[in-house]
Amino acid sequence: MTPQPVILLTFSNNRDDYLPMIVEEQKAIKGCLLDHVDKNYLQVRDLQHASTEDLFYLINRYHNRIHLLHYGGHADGDSLQLEKEIGVVQAANAKGIAGLLGTQQSLKLVFLNGCATYGQVKALLDSGVGAVIATRVHIQDQQAQQFATQFYKALATGSSLREAFLKAKAFLETTDDAPEFIGLDQSRGLHSRFDKTQALPWGLFYKPEQEAVLDWKLPTESFLQLDFSGDQLGSRKQANVNTLLVDNLLPAIKDSLYVKELVRMIKRERSTGDPKRKPTDQEQKDTIVRSYPAPVSVNLRELFSQELSQKATVERLRQLLTTYEETVAFFAFMMLSDLWDAALKRRDAFELEESERLQLLAFFHLDERTRRDYDYFLLSDALLRVAKRNGVLFYVEPLNAYEAGWQGVGVLAEAHDHFLAIKTALEGDVPSQSIDAYCLNTEQQLTNVLKEWSFLIHYKMAVVKNIEVQRIRNLPPVAYLHAMVALDNNYNDVGRRDRLQELETPTDMESVLLYKNRLSENLNFSPFLLDENALMREYNSKLYFFSHRSEEGLHYFLLENSSDTLVISEENFEYVLRQFDDARRCLLNEAPADSGRAEPAGDDDIISLL
Repeated sequence: MTPQPVILLTFSNNRDDYLPMIVEEQKAIKGCLLDHVDKNYLQVRDLQHASTEDLFYLINRYHNRIHLLHYGGHADGDSLQLEKEIGVVQAANAKGIAGLLGTQQSLKLVFLNGCATYGQVKALLDSGVGAVIATRVHIQDQQAQQFATQFYKALATGSSLREAFLKAKAFLETTDDAPEFIGLDQSRGLHSRFDKTQALPWGLFYKPEQEAVLDWKLPTESFLQLDFSGDQLGSRKQANVNTLLVDNLLPAIKDSLYVKELVRMIKRERSTGDPKRKPTDQEQKDTIVRSYPAPVSVNLRELFSQELSQKATVERLRQLLTTYEETVAFFAFMMLSDLWDAALKRRDAFELEESERLQLLAFFHLDERTRRDYDYFLLSDALLRVAKRNGVLFYVEPLNAYEAGWQGVGVLAEAHDHFLAIKTALEGDVPSQSIDAYCLNTEQQLTNVLKEWSFLIHYKMAVVKNIEVQRIRNLPPVAYLHAMVALDNNYNDVGRRDRLQELETPTDMESVLLYKNRLSENLNFSPFLLDENALMREYNSKLYFFSHRSEEGLHYFLLENSSDTLVISEENFEYVLRQFDDARRCLLNEAPADSGRAEPAGDDDIISLL
């Protein structure tokens, strides 16, 4: 699956030095690219009042899918002027932006349509950006809009980057209002030094070894047409919904206790009078559901439900996507918990590459808007590499085999690209004639990743609500009595499922735990996964995934129903807030706040990073 290319358009203005043509530039560029968007050749994402936070979020959201980045607004050789809020400026350092953009392997061009941005070119090219359009001097606002419009008009009609630049240059040179060098009035400068030495303000810059990038053109094929054609379904075209999952997962999880239990039952019934006895479809599905930990099994149960098992529908496609996304988030929380524990035991800070730091910062900075598109695959991929570089071994031992991360594993990288494409498709209207192909391809990709991660069947989950010490006078403690709920098997059971278990050593109370053989040897998911009933000391279990943070506190959603939310605040289980902040400080090597608890990362943190 080839992910859909993204063109990112960012614009900024200043209420005290307003550029009237910025809005016209945005409209003109989007208009030039509209046909390509309508035909699903590419996506265009644009920001009229771009902040550093917005830029950071979108570059992470479309990691390795951004092919072209355009900036229009005030600038100079050292920075771009962004907006902290509408009309209120903030300067983003060019070196930091170059480092951020250098993480994008598909980025062909950065177009800096502001005054005297030539000073940023070297940093961008050195970071790995293919080509840069920048300006040597101040440019007039209207001419900047005209040059950009002509460039994108040429690009949208089949010209390469080189050809589009030359056509835009020729247009300005042949008009009555050809470029003249001007002062600061209605220019896109940040009071940089004025220079008259060049004939045209704009230049196209690249390294000699990267000259081939100048031949790049906008795509003219839809990723949907390429990857969802009926001919490519092959032998799968006759498959019914769930067939791929059931037929492929059962052999992959043959070592599961529940698969073995089903096999023994079938053999017993064959030997006692029903020689043709085979497992029913429902028995096979139940066995698969019971084999995986709760965050996976809950979603599989929904896929296997009567409502979603009848035929391929958009609702089924959404659930396939949700199953994948929440499984990946489960892995990310698993790794974050492990790395936090490891960080607390170290004297030195973790060594982080810039792209890894950015991924962590984006996670701890999630808000209500950015959480919807946050990519947990990229976070967990980065965490795998962090663990390897810093000598950390994960509690879930098979994760240690992914030393180079997940993107180098073909089946996982392909599936990730596929689900990104599905997410994009679901943002619009999925063609009714394609829904069968969409669902079958997506079911196949989900099957592939669950097979790859089949080692999850060897791990169990439990919620420990309370721990009591059983003590007799003048004798040492005999045992620690744990009030707990097992989360794995038949997670949707109702009734009073709490039970008591005696252990020689205590675990952590009010926590969601992952364990393999012994409950006392576990991985604690708090504060990334919470159980509301454990916090409230209620019966049964209500498992919540972390969602985002706001001024109100930490927000979580119920695993079985995302509309059911839980908010952790200073008035409501404040210690969970402290856990979350401590995890952030440890993993990002942040200094504690004077209060003993760090504040959540804000705009100023990201500004200093960039």
